[in-house]
Amino acid sequence: MKRRTTLWIVFAVVLAHVAAFLVLGRMRALPKARFIPPPNFGYKEEVYEDPKTGDRTIYREFRVSTKLAETPKPKTSPPALPPVIKEAPP
Repeated sequence: MKRRTTLWIVFAVVLAHVAAFLVLGRMRALPKARFIPPPNFGYKEEVYEDPKTGDRTIYREFRVSTKLAETPKPKTSPPALPPVIKEAPP
């Protein structure tokens, strides 16, 4: 193969790579497959021992903060007040 043909092939490959990088560089990144929220719970355990009797008491505390559902916003406006009816003077 001649030197000139080899240079044309190298130039075409480099040009194809640059074009591919430019096209891929402008694309938006794919989103994550699934959002995994951080844990919203806590656990605490305390052990107390009665010095006189030797009985052990275990206090366990679980804390969970979960927003179950969003409060729905009203889709309509509140009802209008009825019109005021004035009586005719006698």
